[in-house]
Amino acid sequence: MQSFALSLVTFLHIAFNSDKVTMENHLQHNVIKRQKENEYRLIH
Repeated sequence: MQSFALSLVTFLHIAFNSDKVTMENHLQHNVIKRQKENEYRLIH
C-alpha cells in the first residue's frame, strides 16, 4: 500500500512538472511570436 502511494505521488509530481514546462514553453513561444511580428512591422 505504501509503495502504491509513493508511486502515485511520483506520478503526480512528474505530471505537474511536465505541465509547468509546457506552460513555460507556451509563454516563451508567445513572446517569440510577438517579437517576430514586431520585426515584420518594422521591415514592411
